[in-house]
Amino acid sequence: ALAEFDINEQEIFCAAVEHWGYQYVDIDSIDEYVLYTDIHTDYDLGYYLVNDAGIYDLKQMGTLANYIDYEAFGRDVRFESDGGFTSLGWIEKC
Repeated sequence: ALAEFDINEQEIFCAAVEHWGYQYVDIDSIDEYVLYTDIHTDYDLGYYLVNDAGIYDLKQMGTLANYIDYEAFGRDVRFESDGGFTSLGWIEKC
């Protein structure tokens, strides 16, 4: 089944196996995972969620937005999510 995956699905599978282990990743449910290849640190994760994912309206926050601790926010998200960092980036189970 792995040979039938496109390159993106193969990367997702490899990252999922790296994070959870082969015995916990169902190859038939690869669409339940999301891989962000440009996110490798807590800071990257926090920055992505605040600035790129649109979770917060930074314009509405005004100068308060200058005080966001992206690393701490990303760390908190990491602790609360079903995901983690791999050599390929941040993987998360949806």
